Amino acid sequence: MGKYHKRDFRYIRHLTGGEMNFVNTNKFENKTILTVLTLVSISIIMNNLILLKEYTPTGYHIDIYSQLPSIFWCGSSIAYFLGCLLVLQERKNFRSLGVTILLINFCLILLIPYELGYYSYGRGDMISHIGWIKDLILGYRPL
Repeated sequence: MGKYHKRDFRYIRHLTGGEMNFVNTNKFENKTILTVLTLVSISIIMNNLILLKEYTPTGYHIDIYSQLPSIFWCGSSIAYFLGCLLVLQERKNFRSLGVTILLINFCLILLIPYELGYYSYGRGDMISHIGWIKDLILGYRPL
């Protein structure tokens, strides 16, 4: 190995000859790849935000999540995966960027009903309110 430290290299075993060759992993390339992954995930989140702002629901839907385009859900899944990859990195700044990307993606999904114009009153959803009305009509006392 000579003057190089073991952690600066990764080992690649070639099938021919079975000898061990050392390939230098350039830290600049690793940082560049992580930066590109960060930019891709941020652009996906921005695209999802634009899709959510521009989309207007037509009529009444029982499931508000199924009416969104599939590209929104694919983009959200990819951003989640890239955020998880960034969290698992050794560099602290990329780790914090990964956590930020995951939080923004999570908040974007939580804000879907508000952005589509659906309102929720108090605790529970609309079905629980209908159940409480049914209980009142039948003479039961709601919680």
